[in-house]
Amino acid sequence: MEPSSSPAPAARGPVHPSGRTGPWPPDFLILGAQKCGTTSLATSLRSHPDVFVPRLKEAHHFGSVDDADVGGEAYRRFFSGWDGQRLVGEATPGYLFRPESARQICRFLPEVKGIVLLRDPVDRAYSAYWNGRRIGRVAQGFSEAIDTELQDGHLSRGWFDDLVARGHYVEQLQRFFDAGFDRERLLVVFFEEMVADEDAVLRDVQVFLGVEVRPLGLPHENRSRRSWLPARVRSALSPHFRTRWARSVEHLTRRSWDPPPMDEADRARLSEHFRPWNERLAEMLGRELPGWGR
Repeated sequence: MEPSSSPAPAARGPVHPSGRTGPWPPDFLILGAQKCGTTSLATSLRSHPDVFVPRLKEAHHFGSVDDADVGGEAYRRFFSGWDGQRLVGEATPGYLFRPESARQICRFLPEVKGIVLLRDPVDRAYSAYWNGRRIGRVAQGFSEAIDTELQDGHLSRGWFDDLVARGHYVEQLQRFFDAGFDRERLLVVFFEEMVADEDAVLRDVQVFLGVEVRPLGLPHENRSRRSWLPARVRSALSPHFRTRWARSVEHLTRRSWDPPPMDEADRARLSEHFRPWNERLAEMLGRELPGWGR
């Protein structure tokens, strides 16, 4: 692991009964992946009395700031609601995908634990696509969107453009291991298993974090809902989708909505594309994948 030439700022403030002097450094990060249940897991952990997760879930810190700003005042303010809980964490699903995030996390948080949620990459891509359509960031059809990406082969073109690339999980995990992340400090959770037996998965997560196991429950966050605002208005709001006011508008105008089923030809094409990636992932994890590609 690359040694830090500019160590993170020391914690400040009074010592709480938890033994912490402040919310920095976080004890765990929910690293991703996008559209795999990270919001639900963060909300569930937030209800544990020994765990603090900010209500504004995503910090977008590591991989988005210069090394000199890692752990700085802006990131500390993100944890301003901390009230002495023993463990502190946050959930930013972009950390798994952004190459620079792995380097910074391993350099500045050498003891942090990581939780990664993975989902059949075909279903993940479709869910992300409709999320982009819902907030006005994607206009083209799903077939056209994946055609464009597979032909271009570009990465990191935009939050909702990397529908296929974000499903190359083995490549993203390998970046963390190459940067020095200890595999014993990483817990991989399958979305499908969390849906099938949430109590068992939440128990495993709490044991992994080292807190008392409690019946937390798993809220079903980010259900399929769509704003009734015209597409032109949603498109105008989309550049501000991370701001509090834009999220409030989007939240107040959403209604329940179910996207149409995926075209079977698209499913077959994506399943074939992801097959070698999934095989490498299963080999890396030493586990069978829960019905992916079927």
